[in-house]
Amino acid sequence: MEKVIKNYKLSPDALVMVAGSSIGTQKKYYEKGYWYKQNHVGFEGVSEYLASKVLSCSNI
Repeated sequence: MEKVIKNYKLSPDALVMVAGSSIGTQKKYYEKGYWYKQNHVGFEGVSEYLASKVLSCSNI
């Protein structure tokens, strides 16, 4: 089964954080009870997904 990355249009008012000290710093948004991060450099979403899967197998 192929996974499809969804595109979301978020309100500018949902922007929470822009500042950061690294190249990979993404804009962060919070809207309607969900957090979103802008995929700026590429593959951040895949990295987040894999980290979530690994952590779901742990007791952390």
